[in-house]
Amino acid sequence: MIENSLLHLYGQVASNDHFVPLAKRNTLLCKYLKPKLKQPEYKVIKGDIKRMVWRVSVKGEIWKRS
Repeated sequence: MIENSLLHLYGQVASNDHFVPLAKRNTLLCKYLKPKLKQPEYKVIKGDIKRMVWRVSVKGEIWKRS
């Protein structure tokens, strides 16, 4: 799931001619991941998807920066 969402994000960013800020990248990830919560084939990892959506929308990032 993470690989698919990153590929989607990279495709969206690559298709844009300008720099895509972090806030816009977060909204792109949320828009991609939220519909996956309702699909029955992702029932097994629904909790993981919820955590990723929560982390992107509330915390503002999906990975910690060091």
